[in-house]
Amino acid sequence: MPSYPDQVRAAERAAARKRKRWRGPGRSILAIRVAELERILTDRYGPTLPDDDAGAEDAFLMANHLAQCSGSPENRMRDWFTRRCPWLGISQQTVLIAKIVDRPLNWRADTIARRLNLTEADRERLRITTIGAVDMTKENRALVRKQRKRDAAEARRRATGIPTIAERRAKSDRRGKPWLEMNISERTWYRLRKIAAGKVA
Repeated sequence: MPSYPDQVRAAERAAARKRKRWRGPGRSILAIRVAELERILTDRYGPTLPDDDAGAEDAFLMANHLAQCSGSPENRMRDWFTRRCPWLGISQQTVLIAKIVDRPLNWRADTIARRLNLTEADRERLRITTIGAVDMTKENRALVRKQRKRDAAEARRRATGIPTIAERRAKSDRRGKPWLEMNISERTWYRLRKIAAGKVA
């Protein structure tokens, strides 16, 4: 039977593996996501969030992201609450900050999209990249991104004068089929060539 220290180490390793599964967004992605949340909330509510359940839930969502930024999360959250949630009193801010700062919550892209009810149309309009959409799956978004990259690459090739595959094939076909240039049939072209070579009486 494992000794007590071995059991403790095993429990610590298991807890570390569990934490490693989802640590939330990285620092650079976190900064982008905070900026995107600001765009969404400003588009939805204007400069201040409403004093209702929706406003409180969205403020809680943003505060959990601010708590993971570098620097002083308490000051950052308090400044944001003062600016965007003027209806939230100092004592309420203090309680909420204390609740969040020690153990901020993480959400995946599609989970945040569901909380915000963010559609793909609004996602495109607001140039959101780190949050999902309620009406399009992650796989479908990946396919759309791949197609856009293909279209952009195709546009760059056309801009530099590189012909399309169809254009190259058409040019190759005409080069190997001179009767097309003369606008006559293949049989007529061969007959005229024989006449020109003196092979036809």
